[in-house]
Amino acid sequence: NGTQRNDNLYVECTFENNATFAKTEGKCDVYNPDGDLLISTDYDEIEDFDDFELYKVYKDNFIGLVNLQFEVVLPVVYSEIEICGIFIIAKKDEQWGLFNKDGVVLSETVFSEIELFKSYDSNWKNWLLIKKDEKCGLYNDLGKLVVNPMYDSLTSCDEFVITILEEKQGLINKEGLILLENQYDNIEYPEPNKAVSRINKLRRYDLLDDALATLFHKLRKIRNDAVHEDEDSIEICKSYLPVAHSISAWFQEVYGQNGDFDASQAGFIMPE
Repeated sequence: NGTQRNDNLYVECTFENNATFAKTEGKCDVYNPDGDLLISTDYDEIEDFDDFELYKVYKDNFIGLVNLQFEVVLPVVYSEIEICGIFIIAKKDEQWGLFNKDGVVLSETVFSEIELFKSYDSNWKNWLLIKKDEKCGLYNDLGKLVVNPMYDSLTSCDEFVITILEEKQGLINKEGLILLENQYDNIEYPEPNKAVSRINKLRRYDLLDDALATLFHKLRKIRNDAVHEDEDSIEICKSYLPVAHSISAWFQEVYGQNGDFDASQAGFIMPE
């Protein structure tokens, strides 16, 4: 380490720790900023792995992960590797597996899909929706399987999950315990009469899309800051007026009496 020097280093990439690499006979060597060789590799390409302190490495059209010391985290056997919340997902033979950031296997590559469980409720942050044989299950934010893939769909409802199986609804809790079997046409869980619950309910029934729900939540949060934290910044107020205007224009287009109203043409003018 550091014994070989490259004074004419052709820098193809600079990493967060200021290491650089150059290709020698098609393989990547890693150097420090002074051009001293840190390590020779047999990888075809090396790149940063987003916010994780890892490198994504390529060899013979396969992908793996190594840490900053170039120790193997995931072997170079995968066709795709992505970040999913606080986890790593990797694809092999058209199936996805689940790993933590240290490369510990949480699930072998057995799922057709792995994605973040969509919910605006913070109760479900970093939970994962998994799919296998067209059935859905859940991993919690600790990387533990809590719901085996057995349902047609899953939807968050406050601290519970509404399950759908063969067009019948049921209810489970966050531990995966079945509270109601799948034998109901519709389940209405009594939700707190709070803005966050009302917005989430509108989104759950597809009365709001993701973009609109996000706008409503932005206004809700800044309103809470104004009421509970005595936030009174004029600049913040001005920055949120266009958000309120966009929501008002949408409401007028969808529910207003003027059928010719086009929300996209409703320009915003900042009040003086």
